[in-house]
Amino acid sequence: MQLPALGHACDYASPLLAAFMQLEAQYGRETAVKEANLILATLLLRFNLKLDNPIEIAQAQVHPLNLRSLAFELPQKRPIVIPPPELLPKSFCIFYGSYTKTCENLAKRLMAEAKSHKLNVVECDTLDALAGRMPKQLPVFIITSTIHGGPPPNARHFVNWLQCLNGDALHGTKFAVFGSGAGSRSSKNYQANPKFIEKEMKLRGATCLMPRGVGNAEGSTRRDFARWKEEYFWPYFNITPPPFSTAVKLEIAVPEVNPDFTYELGTALVEENVVLTAPSEPEKRHITLKLPKGMRYKAGDYLSVLPTNPRENVRRAMTRFKLDWNAVLNISEGGLVIPEGNNISPWRVLSKYVELGRLALEGDIQVIARFAPEGKVRDEVLHLLADGVYETEVYGKRLSPLDLLERYPEVNMDLGTFLSILPPIEYRRYSISSSPLPNPDNCTLTYGVKSEPHRSGTGWFYGVASTYLSRMQKDFIIEVGTVGSDEFHLPKNPEETPVIMICAGTGLSPFRGFVQERATLKRNNLSLKLASALLFIGCRYATRDRIHGEELDGWQKDGVVGLRYAYSREPNMSEGCRYVQDRVVHEAEEMKKLLAKKAQIYVCGDKNVGEGARNALTTIYKDMGLSDQEIEDIFDERLHEDVFN
Repeated sequence: MQLPALGHACDYASPLLAAFMQLEAQYGRETAVKEANLILATLLLRFNLKLDNPIEIAQAQVHPLNLRSLAFELPQKRPIVIPPPELLPKSFCIFYGSYTKTCENLAKRLMAEAKSHKLNVVECDTLDALAGRMPKQLPVFIITSTIHGGPPPNARHFVNWLQCLNGDALHGTKFAVFGSGAGSRSSKNYQANPKFIEKEMKLRGATCLMPRGVGNAEGSTRRDFARWKEEYFWPYFNITPPPFSTAVKLEIAVPEVNPDFTYELGTALVEENVVLTAPSEPEKRHITLKLPKGMRYKAGDYLSVLPTNPRENVRRAMTRFKLDWNAVLNISEGGLVIPEGNNISPWRVLSKYVELGRLALEGDIQVIARFAPEGKVRDEVLHLLADGVYETEVYGKRLSPLDLLERYPEVNMDLGTFLSILPPIEYRRYSISSSPLPNPDNCTLTYGVKSEPHRSGTGWFYGVASTYLSRMQKDFIIEVGTVGSDEFHLPKNPEETPVIMICAGTGLSPFRGFVQERATLKRNNLSLKLASALLFIGCRYATRDRIHGEELDGWQKDGVVGLRYAYSREPNMSEGCRYVQDRVVHEAEEMKKLLAKKAQIYVCGDKNVGEGARNALTTIYKDMGLSDQEIEDIFDERLHEDVFN
């Protein structure tokens, strides 16, 4: 029996009932009921089911033969409400597929900007909410990312639904797509989901309104999105691109109360936060967290951390806007994320709700110029938008709006406008560096602390999340959430499938979790014979920054993993290998044995590690006599990459 890939529960009623009746006739009712239960369990496991309307469901015992009436009593999906004809030319919908909230924030900002220019945003929701409800009278704007070559979790049902459509089912539909992704990923996966959605919708008769937007997280997705809006989105509605539009209106007043606003994330308790490297080396740390009750993860998953801006940057902003340290804000309009209300601390708003250090976009500079006095200062600000100047002076030096306001103290911008041009603060995603098997209530992160001279040559640059984490002490509370990884997990059969892990620096994080899990399995079952595991690690020195060294040595002694190091500053200590990819090639004979056994391969590190690992693996596979296409097929099946900027 072939079921629809996605749809309303009613879509399954007829085929399920037919299957039940056939089974009952052939094998009897008892067997048929068991099979029906199995099918129902499969549906519940495969799909993220939710009610269309908040109705009450009373506990009831339903006879299998009443399946048809039960299914068709469920509420039908509500179609998208089409506005009256006079509003149609200015109406549209926005749907997003988001994993780290980047695309969700872009969608919500677009909605706010559009509403301020009298456009009618009929719906702004996840892509899954669009499945089965594609409107033909309204343009649909899709903003989505790619996860492991496929859709993010809140877009999977939509993609399944899209694939099941036949012929020109979307004829008459108008749409546009903006995709977000990281250019350091493999070329096959980069922008794969936005490309796929655009292609499938065209094949099914939909009309694409404008070129697909491409946001590269390695540069600035916000900047790429702003350009796409300026070149295509706003002209489609005959609107001059607005320099800014998500206004924040506030007054500064004397305090009465100071409410504490928090995001809806779980709170983890810091148990330990230790430095792993020597004082002479870039700082790397290991933090142990007690997770909120009920929060679970697997080795290879991520922990999202909601940081606050470094206090140094908050002080800079407070000073630039001459804010009294005892002042409070009375906010009447908070824009996208800033809380509305009275007696709100400006320190808290500047710390927790906006990104103070994010890149200044061209539109932000236009706003700054509007508040600059006419003459030399305004001319200098506008000159930053000249051909080539923005790229070198702003983008290349990663200047933020706050940096520019400090450079031009004559600019008389108010705090509300400043807050309106800043993006909402986003949580940062870290690979978890532990396994839940030893203690399911705890997890650890292994991270590098970003602290270096600013590219502009003035001041200091502090990484937002790494600085935040580095200052957390025992018993401090952190807002966190676990995020599952679709593909970056150990094989389900650790006794049969070999594992190859390649990393450098803090890219070791997920692999510490992998090896810890293997060690725990071995400790819990001494007769267990694990398949071979090789861990290639790149670092600078054999002692100063060999993080988790003693622990890994112990696991190697226990036969859980084999360690192969590459020391870039001491290659004589690592078989003459300077970089981790060099060590992979150096161990070609050992690698060939594991690759011949269909080892699963994992890579974690920056784009240089990702590219180097692929090249090294390609060299070894070619030496084994494989063609380029065969190697690419193996990569698709067995290579798992977690490559970051």
